Amino acid sequence: MSEPEPMEKKLDSLTMLRAFQGARRLAKRKRDPNWVFAVEMFGLGSTYAWAMCKRMGVDPDSTSAAPLPLAGCTNDLLGAGRG
Repeated sequence: MSEPEPMEKKLDSLTMLRAFQGARRLAKRKRDPNWVFAVEMFGLGSTYAWAMCKRMGVDPDSTSAAPLPLAGCTNDLLGAGRG
């Protein structure tokens, strides 16, 4: 069974950044910087977690997951935007 078009569009609009922001709001330790949160969320080491934050367009050292205005940032969940 195919999904209704509005649902399909909504699911297609979900991004890694949006998932990170949602999880960040649910986090118990709000004082940890984003890169520490990414270590736990993605199971990465510190260097890779810092790079993941940059790739998502968030400041690794901030405690807010607000996006930074970065040109060329790919925030898609499955990496479909990379070429």
